[in-house]
Amino acid sequence: MRLFLLVKSHFACIMALCAAGMASSAFADGLTNANIAAEEYLKNRESIKSLFCRFQLSVGNSPSLDDAMQSRIKTSMVGQAIWAFDHKVHKFEMKCSKEDIIANSKYHNGGRIMTLSIAPEGMLTNGTYQLNYSPMMNNRGMIYQPKIRADIPGIQPFGMGVMGANEEYNPAFGIRKWIEEKKEIECFIENGERKELVVVLKDESGMPLMEYRFSVDHGYCLVGHTVFARETGKRKFVIYIPEVIKVPTGQWMPKRSILIGFPSEPSGKYSTRVIEVLEVASVDSKGKDVFSLELPDNHAINDNLNPNSTVRFEKAQKIFPDDLSVIAKKCSDAAKGLNRVVVEKSN
Repeated sequence: MRLFLLVKSHFACIMALCAAGMASSAFADGLTNANIAAEEYLKNRESIKSLFCRFQLSVGNSPSLDDAMQSRIKTSMVGQAIWAFDHKVHKFEMKCSKEDIIANSKYHNGGRIMTLSIAPEGMLTNGTYQLNYSPMMNNRGMIYQPKIRADIPGIQPFGMGVMGANEEYNPAFGIRKWIEEKKEIECFIENGERKELVVVLKDESGMPLMEYRFSVDHGYCLVGHTVFARETGKRKFVIYIPEVIKVPTGQWMPKRSILIGFPSEPSGKYSTRVIEVLEVASVDSKGKDVFSLELPDNHAINDNLNPNSTVRFEKAQKIFPDDLSVIAKKCSDAAKGLNRVVVEKSN
């Protein structure tokens, strides 16, 4: 069953509907339902102040759309991730096998630049300082002061790699922008296995550009997202979320998300990315180590203000949020010395 609630921004169209006695209710109902979707989505998402999440990221391709939607993919890389946050303190860590890294390394410019579909990395922030670490960059880390990086990683069950830094381009952003600019919105309820509120954002000609699907009975958690090509109206990519999960504080989040990129040629393969949540828990239940990064022997850290200054640590260390200000000071002090590389020897 689809109950269509049409929102038209064109004055002439509204006047025509008014003449039929339909415009005011259709316009008001459409705006009301679109606003409800945006507000309830943000209410659910932003009320999650603390969470531990362990998930798996698989990247590859599928021969058909049906295969992609069933997560049947030829996997090229698999990453195991930890994402934890407690108000201003955030940690993200992605790990990949050495075999995957070697098998999927792509070199450019004579081997000077390497790209991977999943890159091992670590991030830790205390709200003031942020450390970003990459084992692919000669075990080097960068500490940012003042903090200018995003706290929320792009690849995680909410952002799914398409919502930008700190989920800036979340569904509420798109819906509110369309309403503010008085563009056309189509809004309807679809009753299937779950009750979904569907919001379609259209261009000036009435062609769909984006579609969002929210599960009404699960905190308006996003369960589907489609982006259409402006020129053709064909689907560019689809996010299909068949499962959601309740977090310890009572809100909802995607449990399994499948991002599917459509091929440019009919015979092409579908690029597929699957995020599977393996565990959600309270950060308190995980202990102090949940907010720590382990850096190996002979790692180096420099700060963003003095990229040529380096503090090199011979011994592996476990770094906690309270350590970030100490490391930042060491980097700052190193920049003042004549020798720009300071080595901290192991005991």
